[in-house]
Amino acid sequence: MTKTAVVLGVGGQIGTAVARRMLDEGWQVRGLKLDDTPLPGDLAAVAVTAGDRNDDVVLAAVLAGGADAVVDTVAYNSRHGRQLLAHAGDIGALAVISSVAVYADAGGSSVGHGSPHWPAPVTEDQPVVSASDDTYGGGKLMLERTLLDAGQLPVTALRPCAVWGPGSRHLREWWFIKRVIDLRPVVPLKFGGRSRFHPSSTANIAALALHCLGLPSSQIVNAADPDCPSVFDIAQHISRAMDHRWQIVQLDDDESDGTVGDTPWTDRYPIVLDTSRATGLGYQPAGSYADTVRTLIPEFLAEVDGRDWRDVYPALAGYAQDLFDYEAEDRFLSGARLR
Repeated sequence: MTKTAVVLGVGGQIGTAVARRMLDEGWQVRGLKLDDTPLPGDLAAVAVTAGDRNDDVVLAAVLAGGADAVVDTVAYNSRHGRQLLAHAGDIGALAVISSVAVYADAGGSSVGHGSPHWPAPVTEDQPVVSASDDTYGGGKLMLERTLLDAGQLPVTALRPCAVWGPGSRHLREWWFIKRVIDLRPVVPLKFGGRSRFHPSSTANIAALALHCLGLPSSQIVNAADPDCPSVFDIAQHISRAMDHRWQIVQLDDDESDGTVGDTPWTDRYPIVLDTSRATGLGYQPAGSYADTVRTLIPEFLAEVDGRDWRDVYPALAGYAQDLFDYEAEDRFLSGARLR
């Protein structure tokens, strides 16, 4: 019998990846997205409802008739959890997207609030921020607890880190891809390029979600790529994939000021997730970061082709425009010690 699924937020980068994986595995998929713009052509089989996920009537309509599985990619607070629980009797299993932002370090810092310092890969048992619908990380934690504490159906809370993939509004990889397009010969990197902000490809998030939907249990699982490259590694992966050579200048920790050498992954301390719980559940990643980024670069180039990158990746453009100040970069490099 064909399995049925509902993907909430099917128009987003995670939602499209989940729907694509489900279709490939023979699921019948319904989806909810905010507007009626068409999905990519390979998702034409998805029965789409356009509407606001916050609207109880809209949500009830897309969930009408029940489903073997629901993946909610856009829920982020306790109210959204209660909305889903109202339909628990019609849902076989549920997966929701949480976030690395729920974790706190010993001093209370978290992603987006300070510069968290974790000396080892972060497990799912790491202390968390205060549960509160008033903050992003706190709201995600409220979502998790609302669903898991109810115990009404199998629930998987997936905690990704630096989400990336086709359809992104915040493609960090563009920091390097644009530099290749612009034929930059030298790339400066703060902290020697050692920064690590664990990538979570949408393909791996989708693969983990589907695996967990087949389990009878509830779980909280870190959702990240099997490899966690440094910024230096990412520079190498992308330049090689695009057949470009550049000199990477590894700046000392106190050598750079301003935005020179800063990237969307840059932080003084590494942010690395422990993924052993996921693999212990029998999950097989869809691919490594190194392999996946190489195959996806043509898709990223096609996304921007003939368009302003700031319109394609508005979340990145919201803070990263200064990171493409090549004049400031060249002035700095003219006085830097090239290594």
